[in-house]
Amino acid sequence: MNYEHTKSETMDGKWPIRNLKLRHSRVLMYFSMVAAIGSLSAADAPNKIPRLRALIAMPPLRRLHAAYQLSGDGGFDRVAELYNLFLERMADPGVRSQLLGLDYAARKDSALFRELRDNSGELATELARFYETRRQQWNPKFFEYMVL
Repeated sequence: MNYEHTKSETMDGKWPIRNLKLRHSRVLMYFSMVAAIGSLSAADAPNKIPRLRALIAMPPLRRLHAAYQLSGDGGFDRVAELYNLFLERMADPGVRSQLLGLDYAARKDSALFRELRDNSGELATELARFYETRRQQWNPKFFEYMVL
């Protein structure tokens, strides 16, 4: 519902930047919690809570890095590369000015918006790969609870 509202309400011109933040920072923030919980799903019960508290206290990117390490997955460098590209672009005032005011209907005509949208797609693909390859490692109940 929020998406439907914000894509049509582009009068303030902030829709493109909000959308790209959602696709990068928010996805990373939420997924880092899923990854942290999953990474500890097969741990011994007495150790889970203190370890989870330590992960929760971390910033999202660090938390995700820890989850990759706990899972023995070397793919975090790809996450860092994709997220760094997003941060570099958003830190550039010229990029922000190109995105600010971009009409929703014209978003596909913007090479810059497409680049960052595609970047977020690659980020999502890497996070999905990480998640799916944990099926033999994390507790099967974790995946069941994710559905329920």
